[in-house]
Amino acid sequence: CLAGAANLKGQIAENDSLLLVYKTTDQDSVKINTLNSLANFYYDTYPDSGLYYAREAYTIAVKNNYRPKQAMLLQTIGVAFDYKGNLDSCLYFLGKSLEIYKNLELPEKQSHVITDMALAWYLRGNYELAIRNHLAALELRKQTGGKKFISQSLNNLGLAYKARKDYPAAINYYKKSLVLKEETGDNQGILNTTMN
Repeated sequence: CLAGAANLKGQIAENDSLLLVYKTTDQDSVKINTLNSLANFYYDTYPDSGLYYAREAYTIAVKNNYRPKQAMLLQTIGVAFDYKGNLDSCLYFLGKSLEIYKNLELPEKQSHVITDMALAWYLRGNYELAIRNHLAALELRKQTGGKKFISQSLNNLGLAYKARKDYPAAINYYKKSLVLKEETGDNQGILNTTMN
């Protein structure tokens, strides 16, 4: 597949560019963002590489006392551990991230971390804890009013109820998600939710 090969070449070139930026910049904030981008690129296929880059960035964030960046990186570390199949470490680091975001009073960021916790439980077949966390994330997202993330939470709830074979509840959440996706013109989201 030529398109796949071209895409891979583009990604490798982008990663090489990110590494060059990291090695040549003197600005710690740029280093943190660059390393986090690398961590996010690698954590699903090479979680150890993702962890390496996230930890490097976290060290810089701690040195500079960048609390929001620390929370972001703890979240990245938690997700990387999830991809490694290590639930305890995943939840530990996500919990540390959530604690910082709570102290900084950033409800939307909190909702993203709680969603990551819900997904970790979902992937392990614990649908009850997945639903509880998705509901908690949904409540935070309703406070901030972001329809995109509210619709994602509703869709995620639909998936969890579907996995529990509670089809009426699943369809109810899918329909609510679909309304918001139509309002925001999220065509890919509309397709995904309709397929669900």
